[in-house]
Amino acid sequence: MNDDEANTCGRLPKASDCYVSALGLIEAERHVLTIARLFFQSFARPASQNWMAAMEEAEAFFGEDDGPLVAARTLALLKAIRQTRRSVFMFNTPGCPGCSAVATEQERKMMTSLVAIREGDIRRARVALVELCESEYVDGIMRDVTRLANLLCEPGAWQPNVVALH
Repeated sequence: MNDDEANTCGRLPKASDCYVSALGLIEAERHVLTIARLFFQSFARPASQNWMAAMEEAEAFFGEDDGPLVAARTLALLKAIRQTRRSVFMFNTPGCPGCSAVATEQERKMMTSLVAIREGDIRRARVALVELCESEYVDGIMRDVTRLANLLCEPGAWQPNVVALH
Protein backbone atom coordinates (compact mmCIF):
# COMPACT_ATOMS: atom_id res chain seq x y z
CA MET A 1 0.00 0.00 0.00
CA ASN A 2 1.40 3.40 -0.94
CA ASP A 3 0.84 6.70 0.90
CA ASP A 4 -2.00 7.73 -1.44
CA GLU A 5 -3.87 4.48 -0.79
CA ALA A 6 -3.41 4.82 2.99
CA ASN A 7 -4.68 8.41 2.98
CA THR A 8 -8.22 7.59 1.87
CA CYS A 9 -9.76 10.44 3.87
CA GLY A 10 -7.73 13.03 1.96
CA ARG A 11 -6.33 14.64 5.12
CA LEU A 12 -3.41 16.93 4.36
CA PRO A 13 -1.42 18.97 6.87
CA LYS A 14 -2.24 22.63 7.38
CA ALA A 15 0.65 25.11 7.26
CA SER A 16 1.23 24.73 11.02
CA ASP A 17 0.96 20.92 10.92
CA CYS A 18 3.38 18.31 9.63
CA TYR A 19 3.52 14.64 8.83
CA VAL A 20 4.26 12.44 11.84
CA SER A 21 7.09 10.90 9.82
CA ALA A 22 8.87 14.30 9.89
CA LEU A 23 8.98 14.43 13.70
CA GLY A 24 11.93 12.05 14.13
CA LEU A 25 10.07 9.81 16.57
CA ILE A 26 11.38 6.48 17.73
CA GLU A 27 8.83 3.67 17.73
CA ALA A 28 8.03 4.10 21.42
CA GLU A 29 7.28 7.81 20.88
CA ARG A 30 4.94 6.97 17.99
CA HIS A 31 3.01 4.75 20.39
CA VAL A 32 2.94 7.54 22.98
CA LEU A 33 1.38 9.82 20.34
CA THR A 34 -1.30 7.20 19.67
CA ILE A 35 -1.92 6.79 23.41
CA ALA A 36 -2.22 10.57 23.81
CA ARG A 37 -4.65 10.78 20.91
CA LEU A 38 -6.81 8.06 22.44
CA PHE A 39 -6.86 9.93 25.75
CA PHE A 40 -7.77 13.15 23.93
CA GLN A 41 -10.64 11.34 22.18
CA SER A 42 -11.84 10.21 25.58
CA PHE A 43 -11.72 13.81 26.87
CA ALA A 44 -13.61 15.08 23.80
CA ARG A 45 -16.19 12.29 23.81
CA PRO A 46 -16.32 10.68 27.26
CA ALA A 47 -18.90 8.13 26.13
CA SER A 48 -16.33 6.68 23.75
CA GLN A 49 -14.35 5.45 26.76
CA ASN A 50 -11.24 5.54 24.58
CA TRP A 51 -9.14 5.73 27.73
CA MET A 52 -9.50 1.93 27.73
CA ALA A 53 -8.10 1.78 24.18
CA ALA A 54 -5.22 4.00 25.36
CA MET A 55 -4.46 1.54 28.14
CA GLU A 56 -4.69 -1.39 25.73
CA GLU A 57 -2.33 0.34 23.25
CA ALA A 58 0.17 1.01 26.04
CA GLU A 59 0.06 -2.53 27.34
CA ALA A 60 0.22 -4.10 23.87
CA PHE A 61 3.43 -2.28 22.96
CA PHE A 62 5.15 -1.60 26.28
CA GLY A 63 4.06 -4.79 28.07
CA GLU A 64 1.90 -5.48 31.06
CA ASP A 65 4.39 -4.03 33.55
CA ASP A 66 5.58 -0.90 31.71
CA GLY A 67 2.41 -0.22 29.70
CA PRO A 68 0.30 1.11 32.57
CA LEU A 69 3.21 3.29 33.73
CA VAL A 70 3.70 4.76 30.24
CA ALA A 71 -0.04 5.41 30.00
CA ALA A 72 -0.10 7.07 33.43
CA ARG A 73 2.88 9.29 32.64
CA THR A 74 1.36 10.22 29.28
CA LEU A 75 -1.89 11.10 31.01
CA ALA A 76 -0.02 13.18 33.63
CA LEU A 77 1.66 15.14 30.83
CA LEU A 78 -1.67 15.71 29.06
CA LYS A 79 -3.31 16.84 32.30
CA ALA A 80 -0.54 19.36 32.95
CA ILE A 81 -0.79 20.69 29.38
CA ARG A 82 -4.58 20.96 29.61
CA GLN A 83 -4.36 22.85 32.90
CA THR A 84 -1.88 25.37 31.48
CA ARG A 85 -3.21 25.99 27.95
CA ARG A 86 -5.92 28.58 27.45
CA SER A 87 -6.98 27.42 24.00
CA VAL A 88 -8.11 24.07 22.66
CA PHE A 89 -5.53 21.35 22.01
CA MET A 90 -6.16 20.14 18.47
CA PHE A 91 -5.46 16.46 17.85
CA ASN A 92 -5.98 13.94 15.09
CA THR A 93 -7.77 10.65 15.39
CA PRO A 94 -5.54 7.59 15.64
CA GLY A 95 -8.09 5.38 13.89
CA CYS A 96 -7.90 6.95 10.43
CA PRO A 97 -4.74 6.22 8.41
CA GLY A 98 -4.82 9.63 6.71
CA CYS A 99 -5.52 11.66 9.84
CA SER A 100 -3.10 9.74 12.05
CA ALA A 101 -0.27 10.38 9.58
CA VAL A 102 -0.57 14.12 10.27
CA ALA A 103 0.51 15.85 13.49
CA THR A 104 -1.39 18.99 14.44
CA GLU A 105 0.61 22.01 15.53
CA GLN A 106 -0.11 21.15 19.17
CA GLU A 107 0.81 17.48 18.74
CA ARG A 108 3.99 18.53 16.93
CA LYS A 109 5.07 20.79 19.80
CA MET A 110 4.26 18.17 22.43
CA MET A 111 6.20 15.47 20.59
CA THR A 112 9.06 17.88 19.83
CA SER A 113 9.46 18.39 23.57
CA LEU A 114 9.62 14.63 24.12
CA VAL A 115 12.17 14.10 21.32
CA ALA A 116 14.25 17.06 22.54
CA ILE A 117 14.44 15.59 26.05
CA ARG A 118 15.55 12.25 24.60
CA GLU A 119 18.22 14.05 22.60
CA GLY A 120 19.36 16.07 25.64
CA ASP A 121 18.25 19.43 24.20
CA ILE A 122 16.52 20.92 27.24
CA ARG A 123 16.31 24.40 25.68
CA ARG A 124 14.43 23.11 22.60
CA ALA A 125 12.08 21.12 24.84
CA ARG A 126 11.33 24.20 26.97
CA VAL A 127 10.73 26.40 23.90
CA ALA A 128 8.31 23.84 22.45
CA LEU A 129 6.43 23.65 25.75
CA VAL A 130 6.30 27.42 26.23
CA GLU A 131 4.80 27.72 22.74
CA LEU A 132 2.44 24.78 23.30
CA CYS A 133 1.23 25.92 26.70
CA GLU A 134 1.06 29.62 25.88
CA SER A 135 2.92 30.28 29.10
CA GLU A 136 6.43 30.62 30.43
CA TYR A 137 5.47 28.62 33.52
CA VAL A 138 6.24 25.14 32.24
CA ASP A 139 8.47 23.74 35.00
CA GLY A 140 5.85 21.18 36.04
CA ILE A 141 5.24 20.18 32.45
CA MET A 142 9.00 19.88 31.88
CA ARG A 143 9.09 17.49 34.82
CA ASP A 144 6.26 15.41 33.37
CA VAL A 145 7.71 15.23 29.85
CA THR A 146 11.14 14.38 31.28
CA ARG A 147 9.71 11.57 33.41
CA LEU A 148 7.97 10.15 30.35
CA ALA A 149 11.04 10.50 28.13
CA ASN A 150 13.26 8.88 30.76
CA LEU A 151 10.88 5.94 31.00
CA LEU A 152 11.01 5.46 27.24
CA CYS A 153 14.82 5.61 27.28
CA GLU A 154 15.29 3.02 30.02
CA PRO A 155 16.91 -0.11 28.60
CA GLY A 156 14.24 -2.63 27.72
CA ALA A 157 11.38 -0.46 28.97
CA TRP A 158 9.97 0.08 25.49
CA GLN A 159 10.83 -3.15 23.73
CA PRO A 160 7.73 -4.76 22.21
CA ASN A 161 6.36 -7.62 24.21
CA VAL A 162 7.48 -10.58 22.12
CA VAL A 163 6.71 -13.33 24.62
CA ALA A 164 3.65 -15.23 23.47
CA LEU A 165 1.48 -16.65 26.22
CA HIS A 166 0.12 -20.10 25.47
